[in-house]
Amino acid sequence: MRQRTIKTRDARCGTVAGEPMNEGLAKKERRPNGFFTKMKDEELVEYAKDAMKEKEISGRKELEKADHGLYYILKKRGLFHEVGLEKKHRERRDWKSMDEKKIVEYAMEFMREKGICRRKELAKADAGLYSALWKRSLLEKVGFERKIGEIREWKSIDDDKLVEYAKRVMKENEIRGRKELEKGDAGLYEVLRKRGLLDKVGFERIKRETRDWKLIDDNKLIKNAKEFMKKNRISGRSELQMADQGLYQVLMRRGLADKVGLANKNDGHRDWKSFDDEKLVEYAKGFIKRNRISEREKLREIDQGQFQALKRRNLLSLVFADIEKTKRQSHEKQLLSGLRLAPEAMEKFGEGK
Repeated sequence: MRQRTIKTRDARCGTVAGEPMNEGLAKKERRPNGFFTKMKDEELVEYAKDAMKEKEISGRKELEKADHGLYYILKKRGLFHEVGLEKKHRERRDWKSMDEKKIVEYAMEFMREKGICRRKELAKADAGLYSALWKRSLLEKVGFERKIGEIREWKSIDDDKLVEYAKRVMKENEIRGRKELEKGDAGLYEVLRKRGLLDKVGFERIKRETRDWKLIDDNKLIKNAKEFMKKNRISGRSELQMADQGLYQVLMRRGLADKVGLANKNDGHRDWKSFDDEKLVEYAKGFIKRNRISEREKLREIDQGQFQALKRRNLLSLVFADIEKTKRQSHEKQLLSGLRLAPEAMEKFGEGK
Protein backbone atom coordinates (compact mmCIF):
# COMPACT_ATOMS: atom_id res chain seq x y z
CA MET A 1 0.00 0.00 0.00
CA ARG A 2 1.37 3.49 -0.87
CA GLN A 3 2.74 5.67 1.88
CA ARG A 4 3.14 9.40 2.15
CA THR A 5 5.04 11.60 4.58
CA ILE A 6 3.13 13.85 6.97
CA LYS A 7 4.09 16.46 9.51
CA THR A 8 2.31 16.88 12.81
CA ARG A 9 2.00 19.83 15.13
CA ASP A 10 1.20 17.69 18.18
CA ALA A 11 3.86 15.34 19.46
CA ARG A 12 1.22 13.56 21.59
CA CYS A 13 -0.19 11.93 18.43
CA GLY A 14 2.86 9.72 18.28
CA THR A 15 4.08 11.07 14.93
CA VAL A 16 6.96 13.38 14.19
CA ALA A 17 8.06 15.31 11.12
CA GLY A 18 8.86 12.99 8.27
CA GLU A 19 7.12 9.92 9.76
CA PRO A 20 5.43 7.74 7.11
CA MET A 21 1.66 7.35 7.44
CA ASN A 22 -0.41 4.58 5.87
CA GLU A 23 -2.50 5.99 3.01
CA GLY A 24 -5.51 3.91 4.16
CA LEU A 25 -5.46 5.69 7.54
CA ALA A 26 -5.25 9.14 6.03
CA LYS A 27 -8.43 11.20 6.04
CA LYS A 28 -10.20 10.99 2.69
CA GLU A 29 -10.15 14.11 0.58
CA ARG A 30 -13.48 15.90 0.96
CA ARG A 31 -14.92 17.26 -2.26
CA PRO A 32 -17.02 20.43 -2.27
CA ASN A 33 -20.78 20.16 -2.86
CA GLY A 34 -21.68 19.94 -6.53
CA PHE A 35 -18.16 18.85 -7.47
CA PHE A 36 -19.35 16.27 -10.04
CA THR A 37 -22.47 18.10 -11.20
CA LYS A 38 -20.36 20.96 -12.56
CA MET A 39 -18.37 18.54 -14.72
CA LYS A 40 -19.25 17.70 -18.29
CA ASP A 41 -19.37 14.03 -19.27
CA GLU A 42 -15.94 14.19 -20.91
CA GLU A 43 -14.35 15.79 -17.83
CA LEU A 44 -16.04 13.27 -15.54
CA VAL A 45 -14.83 10.31 -17.61
CA GLU A 46 -11.26 11.66 -17.60
CA TYR A 47 -11.41 12.25 -13.83
CA ALA A 48 -12.82 8.75 -13.21
CA LYS A 49 -10.15 7.08 -15.37
CA ASP A 50 -7.36 8.87 -13.49
CA ALA A 51 -8.88 7.97 -10.10
CA MET A 52 -9.33 4.31 -11.09
CA LYS A 53 -5.79 4.10 -12.44
CA GLU A 54 -4.35 5.66 -9.28
CA LYS A 55 -6.29 3.29 -7.00
CA GLU A 56 -5.88 0.28 -9.33
CA ILE A 57 -9.64 -0.23 -9.65
CA SER A 58 -10.82 -2.64 -12.34
CA GLY A 59 -14.41 -3.46 -11.38
CA ARG A 60 -17.69 -1.79 -10.44
CA LYS A 61 -17.77 -3.26 -6.94
CA GLU A 62 -14.26 -1.99 -6.23
CA LEU A 63 -15.19 1.50 -7.42
CA GLU A 64 -18.40 1.54 -5.36
CA LYS A 65 -16.46 0.55 -2.25
CA ALA A 66 -13.60 2.97 -2.83
CA ASP A 67 -15.60 6.01 -3.99
CA HIS A 68 -19.37 5.74 -3.73
CA GLY A 69 -19.95 9.32 -4.94
CA LEU A 70 -18.01 8.79 -8.17
CA TYR A 71 -19.67 5.40 -8.69
CA TYR A 72 -23.15 6.92 -8.24
CA ILE A 73 -22.62 9.82 -10.69
CA LEU A 74 -21.19 7.48 -13.35
CA LYS A 75 -24.17 5.18 -12.92
CA LYS A 76 -26.63 8.09 -13.04
CA ARG A 77 -25.16 9.44 -16.29
CA GLY A 78 -24.72 5.96 -17.82
CA LEU A 79 -20.96 6.35 -18.31
CA PHE A 80 -19.69 3.01 -17.04
CA HIS A 81 -18.87 1.82 -20.55
CA GLU A 82 -16.86 5.03 -21.19
CA VAL A 83 -14.52 4.30 -18.27
CA GLY A 84 -14.14 0.62 -19.14
CA LEU A 85 -16.63 -0.84 -16.67
CA GLU A 86 -19.02 -2.50 -19.09
CA LYS A 87 -21.34 -4.99 -17.45
CA LYS A 88 -20.33 -8.50 -18.41
CA HIS A 89 -23.21 -10.42 -19.94
CA ARG A 90 -22.90 -14.18 -20.05
CA GLU A 91 -23.49 -15.47 -23.54
CA ARG A 92 -26.85 -17.14 -24.04
CA ARG A 93 -26.29 -20.82 -24.66
CA ASP A 94 -28.74 -23.16 -26.29
CA TRP A 95 -27.93 -26.49 -24.64
CA LYS A 96 -30.50 -28.35 -26.74
CA SER A 97 -28.62 -27.53 -29.93
CA MET A 98 -25.36 -28.97 -28.54
CA ASP A 99 -24.63 -32.68 -28.86
CA GLU A 100 -23.00 -34.56 -25.97
CA LYS A 101 -19.47 -34.26 -27.34
CA LYS A 102 -19.73 -30.50 -27.82
CA ILE A 103 -21.20 -29.82 -24.37
CA VAL A 104 -18.54 -31.99 -22.68
CA GLU A 105 -15.74 -30.14 -24.53
CA TYR A 106 -17.30 -26.79 -23.60
CA ALA A 107 -17.59 -27.81 -19.93
CA MET A 108 -14.03 -29.11 -19.68
CA GLU A 109 -12.61 -25.92 -21.21
CA PHE A 110 -14.70 -23.79 -18.83
CA MET A 111 -13.54 -25.86 -15.84
CA ARG A 112 -9.88 -25.55 -16.89
CA GLU A 113 -10.17 -21.76 -17.17
CA LYS A 114 -11.82 -21.43 -13.74
CA GLY A 115 -9.74 -24.13 -12.01
CA ILE A 116 -12.86 -26.15 -11.14
CA CYS A 117 -12.41 -29.70 -9.91
CA ARG A 118 -15.55 -30.40 -7.85
CA ARG A 119 -19.28 -30.59 -8.57
CA LYS A 120 -20.20 -27.92 -6.03
CA GLU A 121 -17.68 -25.51 -7.54
CA LEU A 122 -19.16 -25.96 -11.03
CA ALA A 123 -22.74 -25.61 -9.74
CA LYS A 124 -21.78 -22.34 -8.04
CA ALA A 125 -19.80 -20.97 -11.00
CA ASP A 126 -22.32 -21.88 -13.72
CA ALA A 127 -25.61 -23.39 -12.58
CA GLY A 128 -26.93 -23.60 -16.15
CA LEU A 129 -23.98 -25.66 -17.41
CA TYR A 130 -24.09 -27.92 -14.35
CA SER A 131 -27.82 -28.51 -14.81
CA ALA A 132 -27.37 -29.33 -18.50
CA LEU A 133 -24.64 -31.89 -17.68
CA TRP A 134 -26.68 -33.40 -14.87
CA LYS A 135 -29.83 -33.79 -16.99
CA ARG A 136 -27.87 -35.67 -19.67
CA SER A 137 -25.89 -37.76 -17.12
CA LEU A 138 -22.62 -36.27 -18.39
CA LEU A 139 -21.06 -35.22 -15.09
CA GLU A 140 -18.90 -38.37 -15.02
CA LYS A 141 -17.59 -37.64 -18.53
CA VAL A 142 -16.18 -34.28 -17.48
CA GLY A 143 -14.26 -35.86 -14.61
CA PHE A 144 -16.80 -35.93 -11.78
CA GLU A 145 -16.80 -39.55 -10.71
CA ARG A 146 -19.60 -40.90 -8.54
CA LYS A 147 -18.87 -40.87 -4.84
CA ILE A 148 -19.89 -44.52 -4.62
CA GLY A 149 -19.90 -47.21 -7.27
CA GLU A 150 -19.87 -46.76 -11.01
CA ILE A 151 -22.39 -46.28 -13.82
CA ARG A 152 -24.85 -49.15 -13.44
CA GLU A 153 -27.69 -50.56 -15.53
CA TRP A 154 -30.22 -51.42 -12.84
CA LYS A 155 -32.64 -53.19 -15.17
CA SER A 156 -30.10 -55.95 -15.80
CA ILE A 157 -29.64 -56.64 -12.05
CA ASP A 158 -32.18 -58.88 -10.31
CA ASP A 159 -33.32 -58.26 -6.72
CA ASP A 160 -30.94 -60.73 -5.02
CA LYS A 161 -27.86 -59.37 -6.81
CA LEU A 162 -28.98 -55.80 -6.13
CA VAL A 163 -29.34 -56.48 -2.39
CA GLU A 164 -25.92 -58.17 -2.33
CA TYR A 165 -24.35 -55.25 -4.25
CA ALA A 166 -26.01 -52.67 -1.97
CA LYS A 167 -24.78 -54.43 1.18
CA ARG A 168 -21.23 -54.46 -0.18
CA VAL A 169 -21.34 -50.75 -1.05
CA MET A 170 -22.77 -49.91 2.38
CA LYS A 171 -20.08 -51.95 4.16
CA GLU A 172 -17.24 -50.41 2.13
CA ASN A 173 -18.51 -46.88 2.79
CA GLU A 174 -19.66 -47.47 6.38
CA ILE A 175 -23.27 -46.50 5.63
CA ARG A 176 -25.70 -47.20 8.44
CA GLY A 177 -28.83 -45.23 7.59
CA ARG A 178 -31.21 -44.44 4.74
CA LYS A 179 -30.24 -40.76 4.66
CA GLU A 180 -26.56 -41.60 4.37
CA LEU A 181 -27.18 -43.90 1.41
CA GLU A 182 -29.48 -41.39 -0.29
CA LYS A 183 -26.83 -38.69 0.07
CA GLY A 184 -23.94 -40.91 -1.01
CA ASP A 185 -25.63 -42.71 -3.91
CA ALA A 186 -29.08 -41.41 -4.81
CA GLY A 187 -29.39 -43.80 -7.78
CA LEU A 188 -28.85 -46.93 -5.71
CA TYR A 189 -31.14 -45.65 -2.96
CA GLU A 190 -33.93 -44.88 -5.41
CA VAL A 191 -33.86 -48.29 -7.13
CA LEU A 192 -33.91 -50.03 -3.73
CA ARG A 193 -36.86 -47.89 -2.67
CA LYS A 194 -38.82 -48.52 -5.86
CA ARG A 195 -38.33 -52.29 -5.60
CA GLY A 196 -39.18 -52.29 -1.88
CA LEU A 197 -35.78 -53.70 -0.93
CA LEU A 198 -34.64 -51.16 1.68
CA ASP A 199 -35.68 -53.47 4.52
CA LYS A 200 -33.66 -56.35 3.02
CA VAL A 201 -30.41 -54.38 3.08
CA GLY A 202 -30.83 -53.62 6.79
CA PHE A 203 -32.95 -50.47 6.73
CA GLU A 204 -36.03 -51.75 8.53
CA ARG A 205 -38.32 -48.81 9.19
CA ILE A 206 -39.51 -48.67 12.79
CA LYS A 207 -43.31 -48.66 12.73
CA ARG A 208 -45.76 -48.16 15.56
CA GLU A 209 -48.18 -51.03 15.86
CA THR A 210 -51.36 -50.55 13.87
CA ARG A 211 -54.34 -50.24 16.20
CA ASP A 212 -57.94 -50.59 15.13
CA TRP A 213 -59.73 -48.55 17.78
CA LYS A 214 -63.15 -49.79 16.63
CA LEU A 215 -62.28 -53.29 17.88
CA ILE A 216 -61.30 -52.01 21.35
CA ASP A 217 -64.18 -51.42 23.78
CA ASP A 218 -64.16 -48.57 26.31
CA ASN A 219 -63.04 -50.66 29.31
CA LYS A 220 -60.07 -52.14 27.46
CA LEU A 221 -59.16 -48.74 26.05
CA ILE A 222 -59.20 -47.16 29.52
CA LYS A 223 -57.04 -50.00 30.88
CA ASN A 224 -54.51 -49.73 28.04
CA ALA A 225 -54.39 -45.93 28.33
CA LYS A 226 -53.75 -46.06 32.09
CA GLU A 227 -50.94 -48.60 31.62
CA PHE A 228 -49.38 -46.47 28.86
CA MET A 229 -49.58 -43.31 30.98
CA LYS A 230 -48.11 -45.06 34.04
CA LYS A 231 -45.26 -46.53 31.99
CA ASN A 232 -44.43 -43.14 30.41
CA ARG A 233 -45.18 -41.09 33.55
CA ILE A 234 -47.88 -39.02 31.86
CA SER A 235 -50.09 -36.85 34.04
CA GLY A 236 -51.54 -34.27 31.65
CA ARG A 237 -53.47 -34.06 28.38
CA SER A 238 -50.75 -32.23 26.49
CA GLU A 239 -48.17 -34.86 27.56
CA LEU A 240 -50.39 -37.69 26.31
CA GLN A 241 -51.08 -35.83 23.05
CA MET A 242 -47.34 -35.49 22.41
CA ALA A 243 -46.57 -39.10 23.37
CA ASP A 244 -49.41 -40.77 21.43
CA GLN A 245 -51.62 -38.59 19.27
CA GLY A 246 -53.84 -41.50 18.17
CA LEU A 247 -54.63 -42.67 21.71
CA TYR A 248 -55.31 -39.10 22.83
CA GLN A 249 -57.75 -38.47 19.99
CA VAL A 250 -59.76 -41.65 20.52
CA LEU A 251 -60.06 -40.92 24.26
CA MET A 252 -61.31 -37.41 23.50
CA ARG A 253 -63.79 -38.62 20.85
CA ARG A 254 -65.30 -41.16 23.24
CA GLY A 255 -65.27 -38.74 26.19
CA LEU A 256 -63.03 -41.01 28.26
CA ALA A 257 -60.31 -38.52 29.18
CA ASP A 258 -61.74 -38.01 32.67
CA LYS A 259 -61.86 -41.77 33.30
CA VAL A 260 -58.13 -42.20 32.72
CA GLY A 261 -57.31 -39.38 35.15
CA LEU A 262 -57.19 -36.51 32.67
CA ALA A 263 -60.10 -34.44 33.99
CA ASN A 264 -60.57 -31.04 32.38
CA LYS A 265 -59.13 -28.36 34.63
CA ASN A 266 -61.56 -25.82 33.26
CA ASP A 267 -64.61 -26.58 35.47
CA GLY A 268 -66.28 -28.84 32.99
CA HIS A 269 -68.23 -27.93 29.85
CA ARG A 270 -69.44 -24.36 29.60
CA ASP A 271 -71.92 -22.96 27.13
CA TRP A 272 -70.63 -19.40 26.69
CA LYS A 273 -73.66 -18.41 24.61
CA SER A 274 -75.88 -18.86 27.63
CA PHE A 275 -73.74 -16.37 29.61
CA ASP A 276 -74.55 -12.67 29.28
CA ASP A 277 -71.64 -10.22 29.50
CA GLU A 278 -72.13 -9.46 33.20
CA LYS A 279 -72.29 -13.14 34.17
CA LEU A 280 -69.27 -14.01 32.00
CA VAL A 281 -67.16 -11.23 33.56
CA GLU A 282 -68.19 -12.32 37.08
CA TYR A 283 -67.36 -15.97 36.26
CA ALA A 284 -63.99 -15.01 34.76
CA LYS A 285 -63.01 -12.85 37.72
CA GLY A 286 -63.75 -15.72 40.09
CA PHE A 287 -61.77 -18.10 37.88
CA ILE A 288 -58.63 -15.93 37.71
CA LYS A 289 -58.82 -15.32 41.47
CA ARG A 290 -59.06 -19.05 42.26
CA ASN A 291 -56.21 -19.90 39.88
CA ARG A 292 -54.08 -16.87 40.82
CA ILE A 293 -53.94 -15.60 37.25
CA SER A 294 -52.56 -12.08 36.90
CA GLU A 295 -51.92 -11.86 33.15
CA ARG A 296 -54.01 -12.33 30.02
CA GLU A 297 -51.50 -14.70 28.42
CA LYS A 298 -51.66 -16.95 31.48
CA LEU A 299 -55.44 -17.20 31.10
CA ARG A 300 -54.97 -18.10 27.43
CA GLU A 301 -52.60 -20.94 28.40
CA ILE A 302 -54.84 -22.34 31.15
CA ASP A 303 -58.26 -21.90 29.55
CA GLN A 304 -58.24 -21.18 25.81
CA GLY A 305 -62.05 -21.43 25.51
CA GLN A 306 -62.77 -18.88 28.21
CA PHE A 307 -60.07 -16.53 26.88
CA GLN A 308 -61.55 -16.61 23.37
CA ALA A 309 -65.08 -16.04 24.68
CA LEU A 310 -63.91 -12.93 26.55
CA LYS A 311 -61.82 -11.71 23.62
CA ARG A 312 -64.72 -12.03 21.13
CA ARG A 313 -66.91 -9.87 23.39
CA ASN A 314 -64.10 -7.37 24.20
CA LEU A 315 -64.40 -8.15 27.92
CA LEU A 316 -60.75 -8.90 28.76
CA SER A 317 -60.11 -5.33 29.88
CA LEU A 318 -63.04 -5.51 32.32
CA VAL A 319 -61.88 -8.84 33.77
CA PHE A 320 -58.30 -7.65 34.31
CA ALA A 321 -59.17 -4.02 35.13
CA ASP A 322 -58.50 -4.29 38.89
CA ILE A 323 -55.28 -6.27 38.43
CA GLU A 324 -53.92 -3.91 35.78
CA LYS A 325 -54.91 -0.88 37.86
CA THR A 326 -53.03 -2.28 40.86
CA LYS A 327 -49.97 -2.91 38.69
CA ARG A 328 -50.06 0.68 37.35
CA GLN A 329 -50.38 2.12 40.85
CA SER A 330 -47.47 0.00 42.07
CA HIS A 331 -45.35 1.14 39.14
CA GLU A 332 -46.24 4.80 39.78
CA LYS A 333 -45.34 4.46 43.47
CA GLN A 334 -41.95 3.00 42.56
CA LEU A 335 -41.37 5.83 40.09
CA LEU A 336 -42.32 8.54 42.60
CA SER A 337 -40.16 6.90 45.25
CA GLY A 338 -37.25 6.89 42.84
CA LEU A 339 -37.77 10.59 42.01
CA ARG A 340 -37.90 11.51 45.72
CA LEU A 341 -34.66 9.66 46.40
CA ALA A 342 -32.90 11.09 43.34
CA PRO A 343 -31.79 14.45 44.95
CA GLU A 344 -30.32 12.61 47.97
CA ALA A 345 -28.47 10.23 45.70
CA MET A 346 -27.09 13.12 43.65
CA GLU A 347 -25.87 14.88 46.83
CA LYS A 348 -24.10 11.74 48.02
CA PHE A 349 -22.59 11.26 44.58
CA GLY A 350 -21.31 14.87 44.70
CA GLU A 351 -19.79 14.36 48.15
CA GLY A 352 -18.08 11.19 46.97
CA LYS A 353 -16.44 13.07 44.13
